[in-house]
Amino acid sequence: MGKIGSRRALRPDFVKILQAIPSSQPTFMCIDALNECVALHRVKLLNSLKQFLEKSPSTRIFITGRPYIRAVGARRLGGRAITVFVGPRT
Repeated sequence: MGKIGSRRALRPDFVKILQAIPSSQPTFMCIDALNECVALHRVKLLNSLKQFLEKSPSTRIFITGRPYIRAVGARRLGGRAITVFVGPRT
């Protein structure tokens, strides 16, 4: 997983951070380059995000990554994911 501050973020740390966000507040988060996360950690992260989204419907998450990440995200986040392709014009 990426870094928070000057140390590597662990999944339990990330979940604690998510739990500290009030569910009634509109919240926006961005997770960049999800494809660079080790596959096992990616699955655990997406599962944690799904649980968080179920408890916090006002949260929106923007995830970037390679094209195959769309399928992984949609599968793990269920109906909570909308995908948008961004790329160069050809």
